[in-house]
Amino acid sequence: MKILFITIFVFACIAYGVTQNPVFVEDFVNQSHFENASFSIYAIDLETNDTLISYDIGRSLAPASVQKLFATAAAIELYKHEYRFKTELTYSGTITTNGILDGDIYIIGYGDPTLGSSRFQNHYSNYLEHWVEKMKSLGIKQINGNIIGDPSEFCYPEINDKWLWEDIANHYASPACGLCINDNIYSLYFKTGNTEGAPTELLRMEPAIEGYSFTNYVTSSAKGGDQAYIFGGPESNNRIIKGTLPWNNKSFKIKGIVANPPLFAAQLLKKDIENAGIKISGKAKSKAKEDIRPNVTVINTLYSPQLKDIIILTNMWSVNLYAEHLGALCSRFRKNNLNDAPNALKEFWISKGMNSKGLVLEDACGLSHFNTINSSHLVFILKYMYNSDNFEVFKSSLPVVGISGTLQWYCRRSSAKSNIWAKGGSMKRVRSFAGYASSNSGKNIAFAIIVNNYDCNDYIIKDSFESFFNTMIETL
Repeated sequence: MKILFITIFVFACIAYGVTQNPVFVEDFVNQSHFENASFSIYAIDLETNDTLISYDIGRSLAPASVQKLFATAAAIELYKHEYRFKTELTYSGTITTNGILDGDIYIIGYGDPTLGSSRFQNHYSNYLEHWVEKMKSLGIKQINGNIIGDPSEFCYPEINDKWLWEDIANHYASPACGLCINDNIYSLYFKTGNTEGAPTELLRMEPAIEGYSFTNYVTSSAKGGDQAYIFGGPESNNRIIKGTLPWNNKSFKIKGIVANPPLFAAQLLKKDIENAGIKISGKAKSKAKEDIRPNVTVINTLYSPQLKDIIILTNMWSVNLYAEHLGALCSRFRKNNLNDAPNALKEFWISKGMNSKGLVLEDACGLSHFNTINSSHLVFILKYMYNSDNFEVFKSSLPVVGISGTLQWYCRRSSAKSNIWAKGGSMKRVRSFAGYASSNSGKNIAFAIIVNNYDCNDYIIKDSFESFFNTMIETL
């Protein structure tokens, strides 16, 4: 009778698609440091659509940066690979015969997140100097007006109210903005003490931005790495810095986010104009929402790298700013408010057939702790892109385990090396991965794994995932 029951149960499992998970999955989730953790793990064979792993696939969890797949995949589906953002250098008023511009210089941004970025240094080169030369070529010797940064053609920067207070003034938390420049980042340099708890000295800010002030509470510590956080609201240039930095360091750098990128762009251009000997009677300003821009004449149009190159950088190095702009770009395509990228992304994937049960998107980059997704949502995207004409570009944007991007230090001397292409995500007590795998048996696999609330350090969690990746490649 017992044998008959087991037989009936097995056939019922097959009939209703219940998957017996491989032993290594059970071993993974049953590790002691995962005792209080939550999981969502899913893997399918992309050729047969067979389920290979199914562990609580409907469990909604915080995804961290793996959520960027929603924006990067949608953007490349909605826009051509060759799509480029643009930025226009313009002027209002008239230029007199003796070289006086009676009007303002406007830098009009159309949403390029990469303008002046060190990640695309070869693309932009000395673009500010180039702009100054373009002004000179028009005979401009004096400007009786202001230098104005204008983001209104895309969107004004609005800090996401679902981001944490400890994040919003730091370099990884820049919101989308019509006019960005140099990744909207400034650097602070510290001299640290030689004992635990010794005060640090803030040496300088680069570039020096007019109006910023800092209160420094950072101390020295034997603990390695940047453990300092910058605090401050989006409407203020006053910043408080807390935390620790490694001791015995003469010049340790941390990075903060600029509160008003259009003003920052105007300030940088104004400085270069003045250094070139062109007099300016006005100030560097940012265009207010209520101001109406007059008719302008275009001096120069600067185009971004192609969309595919921006997507590659977004996924390869998990750039939050770029993901937020890709989300806003998708929002524009779907005629949503540009500051409502989460709903635009959700609408897009629902329109492609995604079951949105348990899906909550609060941003495009995954920084919010209020995002919740599950592994089936991620595998849906991966399967959809596998059948897309854009698959090769999308896959090439994903870090390769043991080789590139944020996963280059994983599985460097094991079977998973070069056989997994995946986007990772991490926040405090959150680790996630989603991507493609090529197993030793020849299977092409789409997989996603999200873990929340584990109890171990980064070294142990990395070892756990390396073991998971290697066994997945060897046994599936």
